[in-house]
Amino acid sequence: FLQTGEQVREAFPHPLLYDACQYMQVHWADEQLNVEAILKQVDASRSMLSALFKEHLGQSPLQYLNAIKLVHARTLLAGSIHTIAEVAVRCGLRDASYFSNWFRKQTGMTPSQFREGASRL
Repeated sequence: FLQTGEQVREAFPHPLLYDACQYMQVHWADEQLNVEAILKQVDASRSMLSALFKEHLGQSPLQYLNAIKLVHARTLLAGSIHTIAEVAVRCGLRDASYFSNWFRKQTGMTPSQFREGASRL
């Protein structure tokens, strides 16, 4: 997910969008990362950043952040021996119960179900 360089920056239609996405891709595991923190980092208003995300990425900043976390959560669940609680902490989510509910909302399955399916591949 983490991409750097001028070619990537040029591919983004707006510098604020690039900066916000780059910040999220670097800090995705920080439990304190939320839209307010991103707004402070890129010095933008909520409405401006939301409009940029919707227009160019078709999703909200929070949806984008959840997508990043989900990629990492799936990777950790499929390829590690970490407990669900450890994966939750590594993904910046407060506890295993919250993580399980969040993961199920994102994927339609529990982390355990995902892990079982991934182990069969």
